[in-house]
Amino acid sequence: MDFECFRPWLVEEFGYGDGSKGGRPPFDPVSMFKALILQAQHNLSDARMNFLIRDRLSWMRFLGFDLGAPTPDENTIRHFRNRLTETGTRKHWTKSSEHLRNIVLRRPVESAQYLSIKYTERLAEAGIEPSVGSVGDSYDNALAETINGLFKAEVIHRSGPWRSFEAVEFATLEWVDRFNNRQLLEPIGNIPPAEAEANFYAALETRDEAA
Repeated sequence: MDFECFRPWLVEEFGYGDGSKGGRPPFDPVSMFKALILQAQHNLSDARMNFLIRDRLSWMRFLGFDLGAPTPDENTIRHFRNRLTETGTRKHWTKSSEHLRNIVLRRPVESAQYLSIKYTERLAEAGIEPSVGSVGDSYDNALAETINGLFKAEVIHRSGPWRSFEAVEFATLEWVDRFNNRQLLEPIGNIPPAEAEANFYAALETRDEAA
């Protein structure tokens, strides 16, 4: 969906100027509008929304914020939402709300879970049975979230602030290479995951040959 179609009436109704009068420039109205969409979709408080905007790179990309650049705090989010309902912008929101619910706010799979097509395909390739059919029993999601948490702790939060998305991408590649090929993990015998995987498939071939 092209959110730029909302810019004209957001600028008009909110009275955004060109910055000639000085002062700190406001956040882009379309970015703020999209932030409210995300907040409504995920049922987040203003404080939690403030944290997730800074925590999730995908959200920063969607909202148009650069790494290291200022992002709206909870008071800014609350103020924007209040102005949205208090000004004449509300009539535009009312007209657009049904369209937004149908296109943006509706979850593509179900209200409790979402598992991307690519992720599901990758699980199938690895011989892992996805658990998305059982709400609240998503062990594959828990595994992914554990790895994501470890990655954020060891890379994103430890090495930031980041100057660009490209820097994050390179750091991610280095971390994945180290974790898979050189990181010794006690639960699998103090060997790297890549070696454990190779041993697993070698054992399967040996078993098949013996059979």
